[in-house]
Amino acid sequence: MASTYTRRINLYINGKEVKNDISSIKKEMRKLTNEQNRMTIGSRKYVEQGKKINALKNVLRQHNAQLNQTKQKWISLKATAQKFNSYFSMITAGAAAVVGLAMGFRK
Repeated sequence: MASTYTRRINLYINGKEVKNDISSIKKEMRKLTNEQNRMTIGSRKYVEQGKKINALKNVLRQHNAQLNQTKQKWISLKATAQKFNSYFSMITAGAAAVVGLAMGFRK
């Protein structure tokens, strides 16, 4: 029996929660990148900002990896369905031949 579960990730940047959807994450990442562009390279704030940006990039990478995994499963399912469709008529003809032989022997 299949079970369901809910996964949730709460993201907090600078003490405020960021919505957990891709567009909000990208928007926050752009904002942080723009802020970082105005900072002095190598400063403590610059490095902290880089860590926040990397955390958001990791969330996006994980999301993309899950999408690719789902895509691969659909491709595999499609290939299986195509094989079934290509061999279905042959299997049906074979079953009909066996039934025809059985009916012939029966008479």
